[in-house]
Amino acid sequence: GLFYMRTILSPSGADACCADRRTTWARRVGAATFLLIATGLLNYILNIRDAKALGSPLPSTYHMLFGLKFALAFLVFFIAAILAGRTAAADRFRGNMGPWLNIAWTAVMAIVVIGALMRSYHQPRPVLEVIPAQGAEATNG
Repeated sequence: GLFYMRTILSPSGADACCADRRTTWARRVGAATFLLIATGLLNYILNIRDAKALGSPLPSTYHMLFGLKFALAFLVFFIAAILAGRTAAADRFRGNMGPWLNIAWTAVMAIVVIGALMRSYHQPRPVLEVIPAQGAEATNG
């Protein structure tokens, strides 16, 4: 939705064409925010549990990346919510919508990159087992 607002609606005066749909947008922002927070926390908890079960706790950089991703997500949620709001502050934000949408879109891209980095942290690594070739004992000794 933010990408659509930035590329299609914002250059043409999004507030004028979206004013009648702001209530619907606000509901969708609220539902998406709730679902993303709930599934993000669940995923975090399950990843920690799985890492402990594998016997390799996640490194502190994983938790740092999660915190950064979480903070960026709340920035995106705030921008989406304020642009859908009906307050005087929301009107001021919508008056300068382009830069706010750029910030939100940049944060979303950073979230995707951080998520990809986090995904690689606790993947079980295959154990390489060295198996002597047949007849190796005969040639060595």
